[in-house]
Amino acid sequence: MIAPQLLDALKKPQTQLSTIKILGNLGDPIAIPSLSNFLTDKSLDLRFYAADSLVKLKEKKAIPTLIDYLKGSDTAKSAIACDTLRQKTGQKLPFPFFGSKEEREKSAAAWEQWWKEKGDRFEFK
Repeated sequence: MIAPQLLDALKKPQTQLSTIKILGNLGDPIAIPSLSNFLTDKSLDLRFYAADSLVKLKEKKAIPTLIDYLKGSDTAKSAIACDTLRQKTGQKLPFPFFGSKEEREKSAAAWEQWWKEKGDRFEFK
């Protein structure tokens, strides 16, 4: 079980990002409601790492957010998103880590199609 102080750290801008990452790695689902609040945050970094942490915690509603990051120009975030999606969903859809924006968008479209077809029935392993 996570310490309440860790959830309190989400309220402080200077500790939010590192706390979000820690909560995802700890694996305690009690953090899901608090992390979910960041899925619509104006900060792209907080939104990204909240989605990454939520998928690690097996929260399905964050999968589309990670899929969106596959299309982005930030190759580091695209790689993290793909790695988390592959590990947590069991899907091994191709992704050109160093490909062009068009190639990444095509791969993201395949992930979106998978989610559209399987998302409502998908269960984490």
